Amino acid sequence: MKIASLFLIIIVCCCYCATTNKSTQEDTIMLTLFAHPKQGFKPLTVVFEAEIINYKGKEDKYSCLTEKWDFGDGSKSSHQANCKEKLEFKNKFIISHTYYGPGKYRAQFVLGDNKLRSDVAWINVLIAGI
Repeated sequence: MKIASLFLIIIVCCCYCATTNKSTQEDTIMLTLFAHPKQGFKPLTVVFEAEIINYKGKEDKYSCLTEKWDFGDGSKSSHQANCKEKLEFKNKFIISHTYYGPGKYRAQFVLGDNKLRSDVAWINVLIAGI
């Protein structure tokens, strides 16, 4: 009887969690991420360009976004849009970062909004020493 009760509780909890997520796949932010250059000798300044690829017709949904960059070497950057103001929609996010040490770094960009829709894009950067 205890096992049946536990099984029922797990099913109810999982169904509740699945039905309370109001985000659909159509609403999900989808990103691409590029790095220019992707490899080189230290010190190397890399320009990262992230882009929302599924924004057509959804500009109003994506007007209040939070950007988070992690460059893989311990450096991070973030920006929260002021959601109280009507902002001009932007689908490209560009930032540069300088790598000073040799190694393979995984740079990551996270973009999300106040409705818990988000996506993560990452790219590897290879820095050689001299």
